[in-house]
Amino acid sequence: MNCQHCHKPIEDQYTLCPTCELAFTLLILRLATFTEPLKASLDSTIHPGGHQPTRTNLPTPPTPIRLEVLDLIDILDSTACELARWLEDSDQETAFTSIQDALIRCTESDHLPRFADAELYWQTFTRLEKRILQTIDAPEETRIIGRCPNRLCGIQLTAPNTAITITCPICNNTWTVKEVKSEWLRQLVQEGRKTGTAAECAKAFTISGINLQRKTINKWAERQKLTSIGVDSSQHALYRYADVYRIATRKSAKRLDKNQSVAA
Repeated sequence: MNCQHCHKPIEDQYTLCPTCELAFTLLILRLATFTEPLKASLDSTIHPGGHQPTRTNLPTPPTPIRLEVLDLIDILDSTACELARWLEDSDQETAFTSIQDALIRCTESDHLPRFADAELYWQTFTRLEKRILQTIDAPEETRIIGRCPNRLCGIQLTAPNTAITITCPICNNTWTVKEVKSEWLRQLVQEGRKTGTAAECAKAFTISGINLQRKTINKWAERQKLTSIGVDSSQHALYRYADVYRIATRKSAKRLDKNQSVAA
């Protein structure tokens, strides 16, 4: 007979080899440690009294229950209790004090390495662990880095602060973050006719690696170094990205020459 998980030969009365039995046990114990953070992820405040006339009126509305987390808790609870009852070979509805109690009793059972459906529950618990980790682990903070360099795609891309490369979810091309930043600005500037408000220009340049503030662009316009070509629906002045780029790069070049002269 072969192990259900790794398919290595084992004794006939077993369904899992010792290595897989240990791995399965550790998986169940990890799930037991995840239950409290999972419950905390509900992030809810139950309204006292429900809709009864005597209910307490709170100064602020309660935070709604995250239903997807509640469903996940129910699935974990029912699966753990079901496996525990199978392992204990109980015909009655065995009562468990908590999800942790059911999971720990699964690991304590001598029948776990002999259970006929061990691999089925292993796969189920593995899927649950992945979903739980996605729920209790805060996603890594992301930022806008530009648009996909593929002109047939051109969707806005976001990436974590530590990312070096990014794969476009539409065209599946992989780019470096630096390529995405520089290409987005290059397209805006090369078009010649692309325009934006001072805030939009400053955001595009800053994202692309050229630090530029909205008030700086406005000062250029006040000093007539930059000419507005119209206004948007909110009556904000519009400027060509190409014109802003010309002034910004010229200013950067002057600062660089000045710093080099001071260093010399």
